[in-house]
Amino acid sequence: MVKQWGKDIGYNIDSCMDSSNGADEIQKDLSDGTASGVQGTPGFFINGRPLSGAQPYQAFKQIIDTELAA
Repeated sequence: MVKQWGKDIGYNIDSCMDSSNGADEIQKDLSDGTASGVQGTPGFFINGRPLSGAQPYQAFKQIIDTELAA
């Protein structure tokens, strides 16, 4: 599906998708995220506080304002 999408927009990503180049780094990032409590994407940390999923401006503002007031 991803390969076809790439072709549909004019890119051939077959060699990139078929290669294991970078797989170790991807696995490390996945493990680090899981250990930090990330449950999906996008995932953000604001001064160590997690914020998961696509969030509105107000969700970010609330955490930032709380952190600035501390």
